[in-house]
Formats: sequence, structure tokens, C-alpha cells
Amino acid sequence: MSSYGPQMVVGSRLLSLGYVPADAGAVTALAPGGVRLHHEQRAVLTQYVVDTAIQTSGVGAHSATLIGIDLDGGTTDDDTVPPRMWVGAIVSTPQAQDMFAARGVPTQLGRTTITIRGDAVVALTAIDDVPVVRTVATVGAPTVIETGDLIYVRETPGGVAEDTHPWIATIANHWELTSLEFTATTGAFERLRPAEQPTASWGLYAPNAAFCYPATANGRLATPGDAHRPAAAPMDPWGGRFRGH
Repeated sequence: MSSYGPQMVVGSRLLSLGYVPADAGAVTALAPGGVRLHHEQRAVLTQYVVDTAIQTSGVGAHSATLIGIDLDGGTTDDDTVPPRMWVGAIVSTPQAQDMFAARGVPTQLGRTTITIRGDAVVALTAIDDVPVVRTVATVGAPTVIETGDLIYVRETPGGVAEDTHPWIATIANHWELTSLEFTATTGAFERLRPAEQPTASWGLYAPNAAFCYPATANGRLATPGDAHRPAAAPMDPWGGRFRGH
């Protein structure tokens, strides 16, 4: 299947968290013009591994580390979270690199592994065998099943638009950040480097996560006016509501 087609991933192992970077101004610099940011000036990091090709609809086995920013729009009071925008990715295969690049995410090749050591989950991302991102969290038993629709924002020639990414995951019933380290990184990862003693606004570990990426048209996501493609709704980055993390 083409990397531009819709993609489904099932059974991935995934670690994700939100944190305030050492340089909060970097979040502002990475946001599209006219879009309001989350009040915490928060960055988002997701590391996941897909072990076999049969866990995807066509992109194949791969790993990915994605970094992004939270926008204004959701609140924790009504069990919603903000829209997000990915601003960088480290992925393990050229096919996965094409998939993310087609969706407007700057990418570079690297590899992510996720291992369990007692009650700790260690997610390690390396480029050319040099570690660049390392996350360690203490987790509980995977006993919570959650579902939702995440909104991801992207820039288009016609302005800012949003896409819905549905997901279902079995999540650990406890999560606590132990450490978060960025070393020898470049681009958005360097700009969104965490503080020396980072604090997570939220976090989760899912040993069994399923999610979907939307289709693209001619190497880009469909936008209003594309023939025979579902139109992407114009973005209202402070009015949308959705479930999930």
C-alpha cells in the first residue's frame, strides 16, 4: 500500500508524555501563525514500536519517535486534551519516513526500542547507533482500556487545518516519569529539549495501542477542494473538543 494511503497500526508498544521544555519560547517559534498555544507552552513526545508488518495496513514494521506542541483547545476538566501538531520525527524505515513526510512532518532516520525492566519502561531512540532520546517511566499493570479521537493540526497552502486520528489502547494503570533526556539532537528535538529536571504534565504507557493516520492526496493531506477526497475541516484551534491523550 502507498504511504499516501490511510494507514492503520495495531498492537504497537507506545510511551507518550507532555512536558514543558527548557526553552518555552521554542514552542511559540514552532507554532503556525495565528494559532494559540496551550497555556503551559507544552511539548509532546511519543515513542512507539511496531514489531511486525502484519500489525499495519501497509507501512510495515517500524519504530517512530515524534515530537510536537500542544495548542489551545482542550481542558482536563471535561476529560479532553488539546489539539496537537507534530514538528519532528525520527523513524526507522524509509517507508515510514515517506509516510510522515507526506503528512508534513520533518523526519530523519533512526531507531526506537522499548524495553521493560521490572516496573520501569525504557524508551530509547538512536540515530546512527548514537542515543538521542531516552525516556524512563515507572508503570503499573496494563488494565485500563481507553478510546478516543486525537486532533492533529497541520499547515496547508490554504491555511491551518486539522485531522482526526482515532485510537484504542490498553494503558498501564499507573505512570510516573523517572527521567527524560535529549542528547546530540537536532532540529525540533534540540529546540524542545526538556529541562534538566523535567516534570511531566501527563503520561501513559500502552503495550497494546492501535491508531490510524489519515490519507494523503498526491503526497499531501487532502484539503478542501481536492476531488474525490474527504475534505479536511478548517482548523478552530481553540474551539474543538475530543477525547483521549
